[in-house]
Amino acid sequence: MKYFSNDGVNLGRQTEVDCLRALTVFLMLIVHAYENCAESLDNVIFQAFHFMESLTGAATFMMCMGFGMRYSRSRSPKAYLRRGFELLTVGQLLNILRDSLPTLIAYWITGEQKYIANVLTVQTDILTFAG
Repeated sequence: MKYFSNDGVNLGRQTEVDCLRALTVFLMLIVHAYENCAESLDNVIFQAFHFMESLTGAATFMMCMGFGMRYSRSRSPKAYLRRGFELLTVGQLLNILRDSLPTLIAYWITGEQKYIANVLTVQTDILTFAG
């Protein structure tokens, strides 16, 4: 990159961006797991994690991904398309494992038709948005 210099500046991994991205992923995992497992969300622990995650949540994760793409060695359109396809594929695979399979298992166990409507839905989350 040559913004303010004739020589390349900051050519390599940006450790700070990688650490911030790891922190955002960790906090998002904690908050989502706590939301799904806790009986009540009216306690101080959840509010503290939720506050920290709101400061460094999905928006910060997306900015870090953008910075990482900008500093990447492979910045060709082909590399961007490959990376986007990989993110979309991983996102949909995660949704199948997280939502579709448990719903299908619930249908097999109970036989209730209400579960079938949610089995093959294409869902969106941060990985789909990033892809």
